Amino acid sequence: VVMAAAHEAERGDPSRMPRTSGAARLELMQADREAAVEAACRSRDGDRAEELAGRLKDDHREAARDTCEAYGIDLPE
Repeated sequence: VVMAAAHEAERGDPSRMPRTSGAARLELMQADREAAVEAACRSRDGDRAEELAGRLKDDHREAARDTCEAYGIDLPE
């Protein structure tokens, strides 16, 4: 809820939200996964970005690739 109310530039890495026993079964939506990949790239964590990007599709994948490229991280096709 807090993240949804934040301005786009203020959003954090959704994959870093604390997990509860029920949250372990939740899958990030594409927009949140894209934000998580981009956050990993901004922090120069190429391994994490690549791991999270594995499930990105279509425009979200391209947007994340563009952002990560600006930080010197090349995500696989």
